[in-house]
Amino acid sequence: MRMALGSFRFLVPSFSIDKTEEKVSGRVARQAVVGATPITHLLGPDTDTLSWSSTFFPLHMNKGGPALLAGLQEATRLQTPLPMMNVQGLTGFPLGRWIITEVGATRDRFVAGGSAQVIEVSLSLERYTSQGSSSGGLLGILQ
Repeated sequence: MRMALGSFRFLVPSFSIDKTEEKVSGRVARQAVVGATPITHLLGPDTDTLSWSSTFFPLHMNKGGPALLAGLQEATRLQTPLPMMNVQGLTGFPLGRWIITEVGATRDRFVAGGSAQVIEVSLSLERYTSQGSSSGGLLGILQ
């Protein structure tokens, strides 16, 4: 899968996305009623979320991966909404603006100089909305 998030490009061999998880949910509240079943209130859509994971090997074929990882960590600290595109061929499919909420990195298999041979990355994103709006949902747009 080739994706673009702002200026970040997730492509083989630098930093590709191995796995995605999407969550679309609704907000539901229940009001207790004495002697009866609680009343359900439908409050509208909740925020769409995405989780991506990637494994790269910076000492072999993914030399640009650590720099991209550092950029993603900085973007997470800055909390800047970034446009996302699903890139197919020469065109892109816009997926709205997203905020990176968390970046995790696990480094493994260290060499003598202290560099990791394997880096596993997890990335969590949340759809950015500046005001109340109906979510278009994620179903089907990531295939």
